Amino acid sequence: MRNKISSIFSKSIFVLVVIALVSCTSGFDDLNERPNAITPSSASPTGFIGTIERFTFSPDREVWWRAQLIHADRFADHFRFGFNGSWWNDGLGYEYNIDYTDWYWRDYFTRVPANINEYLKIVGEGGAQENENLYAIGLTLKALYYQLMTDSFGDIPYTQVADGVTLAPKYDEQKEIYRQSIADLATAISILGDKTSDVIYNDLLIKDDLIYGGKLDKWKKLANTLRLRMGLRALGAEGADFADAAIKASLAAPLLSDLTDLAKINKDVAQKGFLDDGYNNVWWTFGGLGSKWTVSKSMIDVLRDNNDPRLSKFAKPAAGGAIAFPKTDNAKFDKYYDFLKDQLDNAGVSYSEDITTAQNTITFAANQYYIGQPARLNGNIYSLVNANLFSMPSDYVTGNADRTIDMMPGWVMTPAESELLQAWAKLKGYNTSKTADEHYKAGITLSMAQFGVAGGDASDFIADEDIATLAGTTEQQVAQVATQLWVSHFGNGFEAWATVRKTGYPTSVSAVNNDIDIYYLGSLGENYPQRLRYSSNEAKLNTANVQDAVKRQGADAIATKVWWAKD
Repeated sequence: MRNKISSIFSKSIFVLVVIALVSCTSGFDDLNERPNAITPSSASPTGFIGTIERFTFSPDREVWWRAQLIHADRFADHFRFGFNGSWWNDGLGYEYNIDYTDWYWRDYFTRVPANINEYLKIVGEGGAQENENLYAIGLTLKALYYQLMTDSFGDIPYTQVADGVTLAPKYDEQKEIYRQSIADLATAISILGDKTSDVIYNDLLIKDDLIYGGKLDKWKKLANTLRLRMGLRALGAEGADFADAAIKASLAAPLLSDLTDLAKINKDVAQKGFLDDGYNNVWWTFGGLGSKWTVSKSMIDVLRDNNDPRLSKFAKPAAGGAIAFPKTDNAKFDKYYDFLKDQLDNAGVSYSEDITTAQNTITFAANQYYIGQPARLNGNIYSLVNANLFSMPSDYVTGNADRTIDMMPGWVMTPAESELLQAWAKLKGYNTSKTADEHYKAGITLSMAQFGVAGGDASDFIADEDIATLAGTTEQQVAQVATQLWVSHFGNGFEAWATVRKTGYPTSVSAVNNDIDIYYLGSLGENYPQRLRYSSNEAKLNTANVQDAVKRQGADAIATKVWWAKD
């Protein structure tokens, strides 16, 4: 993978220059002025592919931190801040922050759309290096990118962004972005047909395509599975007259089905410092204890309480040991202390207490118990929330300081999701190749294999645990499927967050505790976060189009639901 990514950055200078030109801009005005700064004949078009892939699914530290970790991973309730020593209480992200949200918007919109447009222009009909297979890959990447962005913000610039003409692009309705993306995916699927490789560009694709190395049959499955995801997500939303046909078409064509189909971006151990992709640099280099995070109570409880072998792949046992809670004059000290003890009791921790006038001390075995941190803990309880009480992410998530061990890839789409989507479709009344329960079990098994669980352990889980079999009413079974989708998206907070917004499950994530002594409510109140606010620069420089979007979808607020969200 090091050679692959090095090849992309050494051979495709034109892509890097495009990124350099736009990465420091502050709005769509700069982005739209120079999308064609590099001539189409300067290098192979395949260099665009890896650049688009990396900056969409495995961007550098600052983007990953602000977009994925601060927002998506925590809205999904996979990871948590808010322990003593963290830079923030766990309300961060649940209140609008111009810096963090603007960075997310700016970097994704300035790095990717111009590259997508230029690439499609070069390889599309009449382009300087016309090639229908490369065009199909580009349509799929475009759909992946815009699905991620519209699901984060709602209505966004789409048809006019980076078109080389429009300085203030209109905001397209999310419904229409979905409609066109699904149509583009159908085109890509048709073009790819039964092909397995491209005759002209195969050698370059092997080096430049970080996801599949140019395997066109895999790209067809990816495009089709994405169509299924988007069809199911749109199903039931106002005006989604295309969703049913998209689902049926997807179920009639090949879908991601085994680990060889896994769409991912492997981490490049050679990328260090600011350009380091993923969680590694934030954890090891960026800010000491202040920038670290714990694994959520919702995730730990689902895994631990059901003997799920993915638990040790996702998290470490709590550090434990002797943990002191200095007493304060705060009248609610006892309430806070009892709340933290409740977390230990919930996790089945055997502990001892030593109570003095100066402090309470809890002692429990080190590195033995998996304990998740509750969501949205506020500043009142912050001083007592010792990091050693809770599980931290595993080394597979964070890597090590030298980046010399295997790290979790940037997930694009997985066969586990494919099977679970088919289970959901079956429960919705669609014809699929297996029963809902068979798809469900296959999805869990594939997810476990994806995260390195031994086959025997996965088989034992399927055979022994009640949660591994669909049971109850249709709605209860939907809740099971949605919960396993949410688990399977570990490390892909965007999709886990979307699952909760669409289905309402797991309820431990979508429900909000209203005890203001302990939990941060802020302006969001008891609402679950539904979207991110628009960039402040857009509000200033593209005011009319932002206002039009707000009129259609509702206030530019975190609580405003996107088009397809569950009522």
